[in-house]
Amino acid sequence: MSAVMPGFFETLAIPLLHGHTFTEHDNLATSPPVVIVSRAFALKYFPNEDPLGHYLTPKFEYSTEPILARQIIGVVGDTLGGDPWDDPYEPRFYLPYAQNPTHQRPRIVMSVSGDPMSYQSAVRSVVQRFDAESPVFDYESFADTLRQMSEQPRFETILLSSFATIALLLSALGLYAVLSYIVAERMRELALRMAFGASRSDILTMVLRRALALGVLGILIGIFASLLGTRLVGDLLFRVKPLDPSTFAGVTITLLMVSIAAALAPAVRAASVDPMRNLHEQ
Repeated sequence: MSAVMPGFFETLAIPLLHGHTFTEHDNLATSPPVVIVSRAFALKYFPNEDPLGHYLTPKFEYSTEPILARQIIGVVGDTLGGDPWDDPYEPRFYLPYAQNPTHQRPRIVMSVSGDPMSYQSAVRSVVQRFDAESPVFDYESFADTLRQMSEQPRFETILLSSFATIALLLSALGLYAVLSYIVAERMRELALRMAFGASRSDILTMVLRRALALGVLGILIGIFASLLGTRLVGDLLFRVKPLDPSTFAGVTITLLMVSIAAALAPAVRAASVDPMRNLHEQ
């Protein structure tokens, strides 16, 4: 629930879907009690009918406000309630501010042009004209608010991404080292294969196939481990499901490409071996 004044939805560009928003008359304490609901609210509680004209009776915990039936006069679009991690499709309803004046710290929202911080002194002057003892604090832009709220998740994301990048490089170096060792150990075998008619493309394909086999084995183990570990990172995800298919597919394709890239140098080295010279030396 939010208690708002006329102009709130227009200022925040929350679309009006049906009915009308609060007027100055609605914002009078003596006016008939009214309420505006969100689209998610209307779909949940009035799935097959028009909610306009129906009555909603909210009951607030720890409140001395009288329990009143309020007529629904409008339906607005869904929006976040203040935290980016909230569900934007959570049912919400809005009351006229004058009909629920128990809030201790009202928040004023302005839509301005230019630098938002340049209006701070003007806002203080306006407030002092109404009440010289009312303090104005926590003055900030929406961008600053979102930046502050996302500082910790952003740091965690950068940290995890750095570890993931290091792990990817180490896996590529490890695969390169293993294939280089295998090629060096099987150089005589490769020379014999070429001497008996194997083409360089056959040798190249053989080494790349071995690399893909190792890569696919590692990917399968990683997928199994990630399925078990999704609960550990579920709280760090933002608008992404722990078992998001597109994420798993993208990571799998990336790992396969890295495996092929790491195997190219050993594969090219194996395909460029001189069979007669190698057999003569051994």
